[in-house]
Amino acid sequence: MRQTNKVSMGRVVVGVATSAALALGTFVPVTVVAQENYIGTIEGPSTVTDVAQYPTTFQQSPSLDALVESGDLPPVEERLPVAEDILVIAPLDEPGTYSDRPIRRAFTGPGDGAAMRRMNRDTILFFSPDQTEITPNVAKSIEGNDDGTEWTLTLRRGMKWSDGEPFSADDFVFWYEHIVKHPDLGKSQVPVISVAGELGTVEKIDDVTVRYTLPAPNFLFPEALAGYTQISSHWTWGQALGGGGFAPAHYLEQFHPAFVDQAELDAKVAGSGFETWPLLFVDRNNATLNPDLPVVAPWKSVTAANEDVWVVERNPYYFAVDTEGNQLPYIDEVVSTLIGDIEAINLEAISGEIDYQARHLAVDKLPLFIQNQEKAGYKLYLDPAASGANAMIAFNMSYDADPVIAELFAQKEFRQALSLGVDREQINETFFLGIGTPGSIVPAEDNPFNPGAEFRTLWAEFDPETANTMLDEIGLTERDGEGFRLRPDGKRLTIEIGAVTGSFVNYPAIAEMIRQHWSTIGVDVIVQQMDRTLYSTRNAANENMMVLWDNGNSERLYSSPFNLFPSVGDSFMGPRWGEWFVSAGASGVEPSAEMKQIMADWSGAPALATDAERVAVGKKIWATMAEEVWNIGLVGLAPAVMGVRVAKTDLGNIPSRQLNNTDAMTPGISRPETFYWKQ
Repeated sequence: MRQTNKVSMGRVVVGVATSAALALGTFVPVTVVAQENYIGTIEGPSTVTDVAQYPTTFQQSPSLDALVESGDLPPVEERLPVAEDILVIAPLDEPGTYSDRPIRRAFTGPGDGAAMRRMNRDTILFFSPDQTEITPNVAKSIEGNDDGTEWTLTLRRGMKWSDGEPFSADDFVFWYEHIVKHPDLGKSQVPVISVAGELGTVEKIDDVTVRYTLPAPNFLFPEALAGYTQISSHWTWGQALGGGGFAPAHYLEQFHPAFVDQAELDAKVAGSGFETWPLLFVDRNNATLNPDLPVVAPWKSVTAANEDVWVVERNPYYFAVDTEGNQLPYIDEVVSTLIGDIEAINLEAISGEIDYQARHLAVDKLPLFIQNQEKAGYKLYLDPAASGANAMIAFNMSYDADPVIAELFAQKEFRQALSLGVDREQINETFFLGIGTPGSIVPAEDNPFNPGAEFRTLWAEFDPETANTMLDEIGLTERDGEGFRLRPDGKRLTIEIGAVTGSFVNYPAIAEMIRQHWSTIGVDVIVQQMDRTLYSTRNAANENMMVLWDNGNSERLYSSPFNLFPSVGDSFMGPRWGEWFVSAGASGVEPSAEMKQIMADWSGAPALATDAERVAVGKKIWATMAEEVWNIGLVGLAPAVMGVRVAKTDLGNIPSRQLNNTDAMTPGISRPETFYWKQ
């Protein structure tokens, strides 16, 4: 199902930056240039599935030769799966050459683990570059039964972990039996294999066969194993409670009471600095922090992500080769340098000190990126997302600290009026350089779930006159001496907007602009800047009143519901509604009738057997979302979040455009293990 969008860059103002201006991240406009191939065609490497086309001889990186010659590492043929079960990848442009020159990039600290999770994909299945097909990856194949309740994986014979130990069905069963089901390590709800509190099963049929039995039909299960879900990737989710999908049993058993004498385990805990064995276990299962942890991803950590320089090196047992039999990856190391300040990361990239980066680069720096390409030896690429809101305001629909505010939020007309009170064109021109699309939160018009072009502007045009009338009609007619409306209890009507900092867009500054917009309709605003940690803490406690962030990946309707309605994860539009949904009504706060219908429609869609049926449900969900305005869309369809990308000009197999969404784990969908240095 193709889910891309069409974006026209239009014209970009480019200036000559003085050294002082560059240091400040500003520019001096001197000319205007037209778009120059910054948005290309979605492309990427492909998976070869015809065994007759598989290579019959294999090569390795020269950096491993000495280890093989000394006997410390087996020959490459013995490190790969059996010949018929190897993953063969056809690179985008051409087979590359090996290099010990690393890829240099930047990250912001241990919490920025996604910096390498997005580069280093070990999902059970994989997406084609345009996400229209599911392809093999860790698993060789998948097969489902007629009603979508039973799915069988076939693994690769002879595949190994990065330490050379066998990778098998036992690693899936260990994850299920001793992590998911353990009360101190798992969760009552594991997304995809749990339904309404009932947990599915994972069982070993033989060493290379795993069977999932689900509590309810799910014809989208293969997508879950290819995307960003807790059951799809050990590298990404191993550090999360109940996450991973599989885990290296032979290594982790030493930290688990089911396999180790309690006294021995207590001694390990005492020497680790952790208070309990579950804390130690989760830390040891974190691929970004524990270099000793075996992985099956292309690279493995050499240093940890809590150090100033985070180095990952090639996995000598990686199970993939190119069409000429060269074991991947081509590049020995990826070196990420700690740069805690987003502005500094952008300046490093602009000056050419970064080799490849698609994270933390700001859309408002586009003039500088364009201007400095040739001098700094990189090329700029733009990857617009299909999500409707690179910036949006979410009402916390379960907010209860102030009953008056809670009652106002519950009124659809109040939410609609606030949406009409926002000048999106000004936000687009100021913070997105005019290249975004103002409007509601619905996805791109060529997204299959888009409910219709008219929903882009539904309650999403700047109309302060109508907004004022609507606020009067719901009884907010009294004002104070400064012109701000008074609540029914006589207090000034003041809304708090929590603006997340350290992100891809200057959300605090956008919130300040909205404060000015809403003052014209008599609504006062307090902007609260918060980093992601504070946001998450306040969100878990149901303390955020409104949040300004993005709804990234929402175009992938059935894999990322938390940006659409309260569900699993950070449901910033109503964490207590989300708790109600996840617990099947056992706890939390019951949502409105309209929201409950969306939750029911979404939950039932995976059981529908055809794409057409699911698309019809998706259109209905988006139409309701646009009408109800639980989220105020501001500007979307821009290359703002993960969409500004730079790569050195001598780095090969770089796609001119790649899908930009969380399921794609951009740039993971482009298989960075196939990138290579041309010189």
